[in-house]
Amino acid sequence: MSMDKCPLKQRDKGDDNPPMEKAEPNQRVNFVLSNIERRAAELGLSLEAVSRGAGLHKSYLRKTMERNGTPKVETLTKIAEVLQTTVLALRDDLAPLRARRLAATPPTVAEPSADDLPGRSGLPPATGPVPGPVLRGDARLAEVDHLATSMPKDLPVYGTAAGSHLRGAFQFAGGIVEYVRRPPALIGTSTAYAFYVEGTSMAPEHNPGDLRFATAVRPPRYGDSVVVQLRTEKDGDIEAVIGHLVKRTGTALHIGKLNPSATVEFKLDYVVAVHKVLTTNELFGV
Repeated sequence: MSMDKCPLKQRDKGDDNPPMEKAEPNQRVNFVLSNIERRAAELGLSLEAVSRGAGLHKSYLRKTMERNGTPKVETLTKIAEVLQTTVLALRDDLAPLRARRLAATPPTVAEPSADDLPGRSGLPPATGPVPGPVLRGDARLAEVDHLATSMPKDLPVYGTAAGSHLRGAFQFAGGIVEYVRRPPALIGTSTAYAFYVEGTSMAPEHNPGDLRFATAVRPPRYGDSVVVQLRTEKDGDIEAVIGHLVKRTGTALHIGKLNPSATVEFKLDYVVAVHKVLTTNELFGV
């Protein structure tokens, strides 16, 4: 889609598709790169081979690791295909620890200390049940795995939603990227879906690569995070942008961005749908 046809009042300068993609900088512990490197080693592939297999420059992964960057979701999808895995698996922050776990090592638990029990530390006795043991290390992994397997893995992921001022990257036409496990509140519903965030303009609330869940039936309120689905050409693909719902007029929809702070305006003629992005509390029925 040409920038000239983009229905935004505010546009960023610069090329949204540079010849060699620059990964988003990431100052946190980069589990994505660790998982890529580990999975490549399991398959006996070099980083150069993985880069080439994904249609990237042979030095892409090496340079990305040198700068502690994180590949964009579109690129990560190609890398996942080469590594015979999924984007979600590459973004699993427990994978490095799980990979080091010895299958023969029994789970360990830490008993609650005296300060964790009711009636201690000067606090009144709790009215609920006594806290159970605190899971750590392998026991925590086992509990996470148990909880994960109890949630059906059938929620579709439809590409990415752009956290940029420029344009959407959420391509419905490309079909389902993968399936992820349903949070408790979404079990049994056919009106929800997931997507990965692209870009940094909604950081730190929605960071690049974050998996988010949206619903088509719960109406958003002003201030809520929403996914705005757009079609700027009659037979064009549907694209989407994530932001805060600011206001709606008779002719336009206004979406707020965080980084930098800005309001973006879309003509209602281009808006296909506006879906609420669910919070953690809503996903788990809190």
